[in-house]
Amino acid sequence: MWKVKGTQAGFDDADYDGGYIFGSWFMSGESRKYKKGAFGRLSPKTTVGKGGMAARELAARYSYVSLDDGDTAGGEQTNDTLGLNWYTTKYVRFMANYAYVDADPINTATAGADNVDQAC
Repeated sequence: MWKVKGTQAGFDDADYDGGYIFGSWFMSGESRKYKKGAFGRLSPKTTVGKGGMAARELAARYSYVSLDDGDTAGGEQTNDTLGLNWYTTKYVRFMANYAYVDADPINTATAGADNVDQAC
C-alpha cells in the first residue's frame, strides 16, 4: 500500500493499493540462486554452440493497482504477462513477453472512458 500526502486543504491523504504475483519454471532444469533478498546470475547447464540448447524459462506475472481512495478517483489497472526467456550463455539472454492490460481510468480528464484493454 502506498500513502500520498496531500497539500491542498480539504483533501485527505490518499491510500493506494497494489501488488503482484510472479512465478517461473526452467524447462531445462536450471534454478536461480537467491541470497540476501536478491536473485543471482543464472548459469545455464549447457550453452549454445557447445552442444546444448542452453536454459529456457517460462514466466508469468499478474499485477494490480487501484488509485481510488476517498476524493481521489484515479482508476484501476490489471496486467497479465506471459514471458519466455532463453539464456544462451551466462551473459546473454533473449526475452519475449506478451502483456494484456485492463485499465479502468476514472478521472475528470478521461470522463466517459469506461474501459481500455490493450495487448502488447
